[in-house]
Amino acid sequence: MYRAIIEDLRRWKDKSNRKPLIIQGARRVGKTTLIRDFGDMNYRETVYINLKNNRRMSELFSGDLNVERLIMGIELYYGFKIIPEKTLIFFDEVQTVPRVLLSLKNFHHDAPEYNIICDKVQYLSQKEKGSKNRHVPALQVE
Repeated sequence: MYRAIIEDLRRWKDKSNRKPLIIQGARRVGKTTLIRDFGDMNYRETVYINLKNNRRMSELFSGDLNVERLIMGIELYYGFKIIPEKTLIFFDEVQTVPRVLLSLKNFHHDAPEYNIICDKVQYLSQKEKGSKNRHVPALQVE
């Protein structure tokens, strides 16, 4: 299954009309490892942005969602220039800073050259938690 998902991610990377990708699934099923491995195998650099308890990134996304401003802020924070075709931008725990999700539309329309993947934890509803027949996909690609 791992290799099949990596191949799906490669096809996503090679699309000319690629959109930012959201991978969602239950906690601790390997989403972060999968995306980091994919980045290591397919890009010169992977900018790993763990949004959980990351005050600086929360502040960056609390303002204007202009793509140029966001990229400049990420570059300043990480200390290197992001080259769109050679860099994967990976937002981990994206559910903790919802404005990152809002920014994806801007990235798609204003700067589709950037390769962006987000990891989003999928939570069970109370009804699903109590169900004997609950089924939560381990990984879901949006």
